[in-house]
Amino acid sequence: MKELDVLLESYLLVNADSMASETRRLFSELLDIQDPVLYEWFTGRSKPEKKELRDLVLAIGSLK
Repeated sequence: MKELDVLLESYLLVNADSMASETRRLFSELLDIQDPVLYEWFTGRSKPEKKELRDLVLAIGSLK
């Protein structure tokens, strides 16, 4: 989904240099998740079960 690609790329461009290794691992994990699931997460219709992924989704979603 193009919108998700833009959102994820924007976050990566802003934060790549300062991302901790754990955040990089979580971001990579996020990229393996199917677009329909990501769409649900980023629109707030559902949340990741894993707290670390929830936090990352919130951080990405708050990017202005």
